[in-house]
Amino acid sequence: MTKLTALLASITIAASYSLPTRAEESGLVCALVPVLTESFLKTHVAIKNASDEIYQHTADQMIKRIDPSKVILLQSDVDALRPKVLTFLKSMRTAPDCSDLEAIKPLLVKRAKEQLAYAKEALGAKYKLDETVELVLDPEKRAFAKTEEESHKRQLTQIHFQISNYLMTDMKLPKAKEQLIHRYELTVKRMEEMKNSDIYDYTVNAFAAALDPHSNYMSPEATEDFQINMRLSLEGIGASLSNEDGYTVIQ
Repeated sequence: MTKLTALLASITIAASYSLPTRAEESGLVCALVPVLTESFLKTHVAIKNASDEIYQHTADQMIKRIDPSKVILLQSDVDALRPKVLTFLKSMRTAPDCSDLEAIKPLLVKRAKEQLAYAKEALGAKYKLDETVELVLDPEKRAFAKTEEESHKRQLTQIHFQISNYLMTDMKLPKAKEQLIHRYELTVKRMEEMKNSDIYDYTVNAFAAALDPHSNYMSPEATEDFQINMRLSLEGIGASLSNEDGYTVIQ
């Protein structure tokens, strides 16, 4: 009998508390964010108290989760968001106000729509593939675009790269353009469907990652999916997944 971890169980239980929610939303609510971050501190082996350094790391991780590829936000967006995240984190133990966090979604929707509009313009009738462009794939090796002009230039490079990938599958250019525009439309749709609970989830996970790279928060829904997948995997080796005293156990 092997015990996996108490952290997932304790955090999942905490996330199941019944607190006031907006009628149109389900999932993690603002009032639970301080509860969950405190749970991480209580169960962490080395770090028991939050510090300014932890908050700074959390803000950094938050930006990475919002725009990991550095293709949506401008540097000015990042500069505006970091103080908002820090303000929320430092207010958690007194009167947490998630309004600053909730401002993230409209910004992402705005930037995604701008990119869709530019993609439609760039992929118009006069579009011609530039096979000489070079794309830096590693986001760690590039900064956020400082201006909209720089952002558009970077996006155009990505457009050439993505179109070339489609063409290498023997897809015709008109179809490739249609497919790529559809991808941008799906990004807008995904941003528009983002709920406040998703932002809170990002925040808790960013805090966990700031403590160490192995800590993670899983919502009740994600935990259920994880357990289902684990059960399916374990069936093949004659094992089963169960819960014992708050621990996930393989038998």
